[in-house]
Parts: sequence; C-alpha cells; structure tokens
Amino acid sequence: MLNRNRRLTARAVALVMTMVIAAMMLPISASASFKTESRNSVAVVGVYLDLDQGEFQLGWGTGFFVGKTNVNPQYLVTCYHVISPFIEYGSGERTSISTDDGQKLVGRAKIRVYYDSGDFVEGYYVDGDRIKDVALLKLDKPTGKRAPLPLCVPTDSMVGSKIYAIGYPGLAQNNDAAATSEWGESDATVTSGTISRIFTTQGTGVNLVQVDCVFRRGNSGGPMLNEDGAVIGINSWSRSDEFGIDEDIY
Repeated sequence: MLNRNRRLTARAVALVMTMVIAAMMLPISASASFKTESRNSVAVVGVYLDLDQGEFQLGWGTGFFVGKTNVNPQYLVTCYHVISPFIEYGSGERTSISTDDGQKLVGRAKIRVYYDSGDFVEGYYVDGDRIKDVALLKLDKPTGKRAPLPLCVPTDSMVGSKIYAIGYPGLAQNNDAAATSEWGESDATVTSGTISRIFTTQGTGVNLVQVDCVFRRGNSGGPMLNEDGAVIGINSWSRSDEFGIDEDIY
C-alpha cells in the first residue's frame, strides 16, 4: 500500500538533463580536476511516513547546501520530485491512510537530511516548483557538518567544458560492499561528463543543461558542478535507451 512505483536505470545512460537554478555569477577559470571538498556540501534527503504503527520510507535523493561562503549553512536545494511524496501525504500535517484491508493508519510525512546513516536532522519544506523540479529546504538551525556551495549561471561559453555530478545513486550497494559508512560524505558518488548544449524548453521557459554523464536513481537533487566547483545546475532526470526504448529515469 505504501510502496511507490519508481522507474530505475542500470548503467547505460545516454543523456542527462540538469535543471538550472538562479544564482550569482562567478568568474570561470581553468581547473585541473574535481574538487574533492565539494562532497562536504551534499547530503542524503529522505522522505518518510511516520505512522502510529511504524515508519515507512517514501523515497530518497540528494540535496546540496547553499549560502554565504565560510558561514554555516541552513538551507539546501533538491529536486521537487524527491520531496513530492512529502507534499502528497499532507506536507507534514497529520494525515490518515487506509490500507487494503480497511485499517486506518494515522501519522505525518517527514523530511530527513542525513549526514550519515545514523546522523540526521529534520528538514522543512520552504518552497518549490514542480515544473522546474526544484525545491528549497531549511534546517531548524545552521549546521557545521556541511559547507555551502558557490553558484554559477551557465552560459553558452561553457558548452564543451567538463562537469561533475555528485549524488547518492548507490545507497543499497553499500550493504553489499559492507561499507563502514553508508550515507556519509565519503559515500557520495562523483561522475563526470561534458556539456553538450544549453537550451530553453518550449512552453515552460525552463533552462536546461544537456550533458553526457552517468546519472541514476539517487542522483536526483544533487549538484552539477563546473571545474571551479560551482553549481551550474541540479541533477534532475535522464533518458536511457538501454532496453531499446527511450525512458525517463528519476
């Protein structure tokens, strides 16, 4: 009853689209490699239904912290579709759900921000846009466990340049690998690619960045960085023809 159908992708992903967020411009310079300290700005975002009879996970993804440089952040950005179950189940208000056998369950939807599998705080929904697939979350107080990422508006001059996507696409794989840490900073996956084009979609006016980068479930809501370590977009969705069909993967 509480299971939500989500389409998954394996390894062969042909295309990634990242949702662009409004940001301040930063100077662009040549950089040799990925800035590993950027992983200290991401966290797992999970949505749960906390019922009187138990707790159920509704979904998870990635979020990244934003704010002033060298100031403990309190806000983080993720995809709207990552936290959409929170909205669907009452946005934190007390709600009741009927099971298939007629039992009535009462509880609330909650958002959790994980620094590691055993270290999390509650996140609060501030605002979001379903069409642009972006949501802003807030913590109860600033955290010293993560650092904010700088933001950068992408331009056509970036086409052909290298980018890096950070996220948590393999949470379940940590159990198989017997990792000592599961959802921590060192568990964030980094994949790289190249910007193919930057364009605006008809009707919505949403700006998109097209890249050739591996992107799987769990990457959603994570940052897409340029070589300076600045966010140019949000990992939002990909299209795969792995099974002979184009399929949108969240």
